[in-house]
Amino acid sequence: IPHFSNPDVLYQGVPTGFDIGSDAEANNYLAFLATAPILANYRCSGDCNDNGIEDSIEIADGTAEDCDENGIPDTCQVDFDNDGIIDACESERVPIRVPEDTPSIHSAIALSESGAHEIIVGPGTWLGEVRTLSKSSVIRGSLGPEYTSIDAGSSLRAMRIFGSSTPETIVSDLTLTGGNVTGDGGGLLIDFANPTIRNCYFINNNASYAGGGLRITSGYPLIDDCQFNGNAALYGGGISSWSGLPVIRNCRFTGNTSISGGHGGGYSSWDSPAIFESCIFQDNICVTGTGGAIFTNSNPNYLIEVSDTRFCENEPDDINSSTWQDNGGNIFGTFCPDCLGDATGDFVVNVNDVLYLISAWNTADPNADFDGDGLVDADDVLILLIYFGEPCP
Repeated sequence: IPHFSNPDVLYQGVPTGFDIGSDAEANNYLAFLATAPILANYRCSGDCNDNGIEDSIEIADGTAEDCDENGIPDTCQVDFDNDGIIDACESERVPIRVPEDTPSIHSAIALSESGAHEIIVGPGTWLGEVRTLSKSSVIRGSLGPEYTSIDAGSSLRAMRIFGSSTPETIVSDLTLTGGNVTGDGGGLLIDFANPTIRNCYFINNNASYAGGGLRITSGYPLIDDCQFNGNAALYGGGISSWSGLPVIRNCRFTGNTSISGGHGGGYSSWDSPAIFESCIFQDNICVTGTGGAIFTNSNPNYLIEVSDTRFCENEPDDINSSTWQDNGGNIFGTFCPDCLGDATGDFVVNVNDVLYLISAWNTADPNADFDGDGLVDADDVLILLIYFGEPCP
C-alpha cells in the first residue's frame, strides 16, 4: 500500500504518484487510507480466544461478555489498569505512560484501543514518525511542549494522522520538529481525518511541496493554541490545506517561509475554506510568490474567514487576495510590538527565557537585555518576572 501511486515515494528518483490538486493527480495511497478501515471492519468474526467456538456464538449464548458490543469477547480485549473492567468500557480513558508503561510512543499506540486510552508522553526527545494507525487516540506531553518533543531527525516527518480519526483524536502539549520530507507535511500530515491539535509547537520542519509545519488533506481539524516557527515549504510554510476546513484559533505563525516558486509563507489554501480566530502572523515570507501570511486561490466558494488576528512584517504582503471574509477585529501593521521577557524568541515568556538570561548574565546580549542599558543584570530579571507566563501581544 505505501508504494502504490504515492507522491511521497520515489522510484529511481521519480515520484510514483502526483499530489491531489495537481494537473495529473494520482494518489491512490490516500484512497487506500480512507477505505481500508471500512473494509477491515466490514465483518467482526473469528475465535479470538482459540477455544474452537465462534466469538459471535459465545456472545449470543451469554458464555462470553461483550460490554462494548463490538463483537469481540471482553477476555480478548485490553485491561491495562488490571481493574477487572476492559479499558473500552471504562468511564474515562485509561492512561498508558511513556516510558513508564511502554518504552516508546509507537508501542503505546500499538497497545492502545480506539477511544479507550490516553497516551501520556514524558519529558525528552522521542523519535518520529509517529502514526496514530486510524485510532481515536489521545497523545499528550506530560509537562508541555517545552519539555516533550517528537523529532524526525531531518529525514522523516514527525507525525501522521490518517484514516478514521475523529475530533476525539487529540494531540497536545508536544513539540514537532526536525521534519524533512519530499512531498507534504514535514511536521504533521493529516489525511482524511478530523483531529484536535492543541498547545503544540511546530518548529523547523520542511516539506518539498506543501505544509512545512502541517499539511491538511480533506480534513476538518481544530488547531488551537499552537505555534508555527521557522517552517518551510513550496506552498504553506506553516500550514497548507487542500479540500479541508480547518479551524485555527489562538495560533502564532512566525518566521515561516514559502520557498522560491510557491505561495503562502504562513498559510496556503487551495479549494479549502478556513477559519482564523485570534491569531498572529509575524515575519512570514513568500520568497517569489504572494501571500506572505496567507495565500488563497481566490475561489469565492472557499472563503478564508479571519477575525481578531494581527498581521505585521510579512513579506511581500499579508493576504494575497481580496477574496476573504473580514469578520472584524483584525490589525494590519508594518511593525510588531516588542515582547519583553522573551529572550528565546518563541513568543512566550517561560522557564526557557530564565535559563537563557542566566546564560547571558553580565553580558550585553540584546536578546536578554530587556531594559536596553547594555548589561544583562537584576533589572532584566525583574522585567522577565513581570511578564513570566504571558504570551506575547
